[in-house]
Amino acid sequence: MHHSANLAADRVPNVLTITQRELAITVHGFIGFAITHPEWFGLQDLTDEELEATVHFWRVICYVLGVDDRFNLCRESLAETRAVFNEVVNYYYKRRIILRHSNSEAMQFAALKGIQRFGISIRPKVILNLLNDVILMDPV
Repeated sequence: MHHSANLAADRVPNVLTITQRELAITVHGFIGFAITHPEWFGLQDLTDEELEATVHFWRVICYVLGVDDRFNLCRESLAETRAVFNEVVNYYYKRRIILRHSNSEAMQFAALKGIQRFGISIRPKVILNLLNDVILMDPV
């Protein structure tokens, strides 16, 4: 589905396409920290079997979205998925926080401002500081 959508978009001027990497990072945003650190989200009572079922669910969602298996962060085992998610944090997020890419913080701030429209009353700068502190911690 993703491949055919990109092919169709290539034929239309001024249409942006979404890469496999962007899809993978988006999936991590939805489920990554909940799988690697369920206690941060009040999910500490979930069993490994329940977490594996969640990973399987997201693996199927990625498949339906057209994410190639090599880019699908949700792997066959919970342990492998956690390792991949931790690798994403170390390579993708930590590097951008440490190097302070010029547009990285502006994009994060814009995303959090958008979330505020759903009634979340915490200021975006507070959330950014918290996320930066959490992401820079070593994986458990």
